[in-house]
Amino acid sequence: MKRQNIQRGCQKLTQICRELGLSVKTLTWDMDGDGDWAGHVKGVDDYLYDLEQKKSNS
Repeated sequence: MKRQNIQRGCQKLTQICRELGLSVKTLTWDMDGDGDWAGHVKGVDDYLYDLEQKKSNS
């Protein structure tokens, strides 16, 4: 239920931005095989941090 609410909120925000003539780009990450959130990385800040950690460990 929580994920569905978040998805609806993101879709609504995208719709509002487009109606206002704003440029919109939707990003998704940390998805499992079914296209659902895998639960490891939440926000974009966590995602970017995770990318940096992976680069540092390479």
